[in-house]
Amino acid sequence: MSAIGRLFIILNLALAAAFLGWASMALAKGDEFRTKYEDEVSAHEATRTELEESVAGLRAEVAELERGREGLRAERDQEKDRADRNKSDLDEAKRKNDQLSADVAAIQETLGGYKESIDSLNESKDRLVEQLSEAERERNDAVAARDDAERTRRDAEDAARSAEMSIAQLEKDLTSTRRQAETLEARLGMIVAEYNIPLDDVMALPDVEAAVLTVDTTVPPGLVALNVGKNQNVQKGHVFQISDGRNYKGQVRVQTVLDNMCSALITDPVPGSTIQQGDRAVTRF
Repeated sequence: MSAIGRLFIILNLALAAAFLGWASMALAKGDEFRTKYEDEVSAHEATRTELEESVAGLRAEVAELERGREGLRAERDQEKDRADRNKSDLDEAKRKNDQLSADVAAIQETLGGYKESIDSLNESKDRLVEQLSEAERERNDAVAARDDAERTRRDAEDAARSAEMSIAQLEKDLTSTRRQAETLEARLGMIVAEYNIPLDDVMALPDVEAAVLTVDTTVPPGLVALNVGKNQNVQKGHVFQISDGRNYKGQVRVQTVLDNMCSALITDPVPGSTIQQGDRAVTRF
């Protein structure tokens, strides 16, 4: 039964009580109302019984409601505790989220530093690769230069051995050439003295330019080898003037002539000067 129904029952009880009062007054006035009064009392008793039953039901419902309210209150308290725990968990999660955000920011900053380090390392790697390539090229150039130098050294050694053989041959011819030169000089001196003819007229020299190949001063005044010979119209007795391009060093006379080489005796050295390999030799200044 609803609360409104119960209210109407209570109002009915009040009305019934009022009616009973009125009925009592009516019975006092007359017997005609006694029967009605008894009927009303019976009805009132029935109504009271019903009301008592209703009240008992209401009390039971109130007790049930109280139990429900207590249960709801317990559930409310549980929900409040759960809400408090959830709020605490939310605050903790927020704190952890803030910490995670700070950690993420720090990680991003660290990653930025790593990226800069990686970029720097990549640049260093590129420079090292370039330097390595340059070193490889320099090494290859050095190997090629070494090979060229080795070939040049072998060629120089071959030329030196050939020159040594030529010098040995020239030295063998030197004694014979000297004897012939002494004989020719004696004859030439006799001709110049007898006929009073200038020496330049006796032996007209062609215009020849040469270079000193070797110098041998083992037997004074010494012997030189020039890089000209029969193919350059050089003949025995031709005279060459020696200089280094700036300083005059003396005179040599050809003794032995080959196709592209000749040997000459140093006849008039300049005191204090030394004829060396590479000096310039000319027949005419």
